[in-house]
Amino acid sequence: SIEEAEKLKNAVLLVPREELGELPEGVYYIADLIGCEVFDEKGKTATVNDIRLLTAEERNLVSKAKCR
Repeated sequence: SIEEAEKLKNAVLLVPREELGELPEGVYYIADLIGCEVFDEKGKTATVNDIRLLTAEERNLVSKAKCR
């Protein structure tokens, strides 16, 4: 019911790693992006050490990254 769903609003959902499904090539779980190196046309510019999801647009700002 909608009332039961409302009780879960803003809850944190934890799923064991072994229960996560396979992703298509080029698609990553957010946790897998930590430690990735970010590059621009001139070379490495940063390493991802934290991710904060604010809007769908901001999730797509970095389109090319090399993960270890």
